[in-house]
Amino acid sequence: MSTVPPWLRALVDDAAVFPPGNAALPDAVRAHQALRASPDADLVGPIVVPATSVDDLVAIVAGDDGATPLGVALVGTAEQVAIAGPQAAATPALLLESLQCRLPGATRDAVDLAVETLRTTGETTTPTALELPLAGEDLGAGWRDAAATAATHGVRVKLRTGGLSPDAFPTPRELATAITTLVGLGVPFQCTAGLHHAVRAEDPDDGLVHHGFLNVLLATRASLDDADLRTVSSVLEEMSADVLVEDVDALGAGALTEARRWFTSFGSCSTADPAADLRTLGLL
Repeated sequence: MSTVPPWLRALVDDAAVFPPGNAALPDAVRAHQALRASPDADLVGPIVVPATSVDDLVAIVAGDDGATPLGVALVGTAEQVAIAGPQAAATPALLLESLQCRLPGATRDAVDLAVETLRTTGETTTPTALELPLAGEDLGAGWRDAAATAATHGVRVKLRTGGLSPDAFPTPRELATAITTLVGLGVPFQCTAGLHHAVRAEDPDDGLVHHGFLNVLLATRASLDDADLRTVSSVLEEMSADVLVEDVDALGAGALTEARRWFTSFGSCSTADPAADLRTLGLL
């Protein structure tokens, strides 16, 4: 029986091959397979792999037929993912769990074109997430229109919450605006980059203030509870672990599990750091 509570299951996608981790793909695959036999297995979702590396991935797992298939999420442009998706789906040693596409802009046309590109290859059932670039604290009508179009197509939205430079990090208000917009539209979302730890804090390695994944989950719950934008922003700004843990305890597992229907997961180059944080906070 899993020791990972339902509200934390499959929360962390294994993005070890992406910056700043930059693990070699063979090493990342074998480490992920080992993780599947560890106590933290249920905390972790699929391994995230560039769509352009699908040939290498297929070669790495070629001798694994008969074993439990490796859950994989493919990331790239819609064209790259459209090529790689069917190849991964046809490989018995792989289980294609997610298609994730970077869009050139947050527009209705970009969403329509990405979905059309993927569906012409027959990929109609694999969960799909489209990364809508964030563009300022008010986002604007174009971003909201793109998000609404994603809802029409039944696909998720992907939010970039950090990176290697300060301009890659959305402000708490910008991220709050995106979350409240998506929750209001009924669009599930996932996050990528920057969410290395549970609680918002300055990272000693790069000197940048990173968002916390626990902040994001609680902000999602606040949005579901019809909190206003200022309140949701304040949840994302909170840097006290004690305050966040008190909020988790007050809400309870059921309310947090419901929030996970909307905040589905986040990618991290280290699955060990989120697990360690959750244990330190007494949540895992």
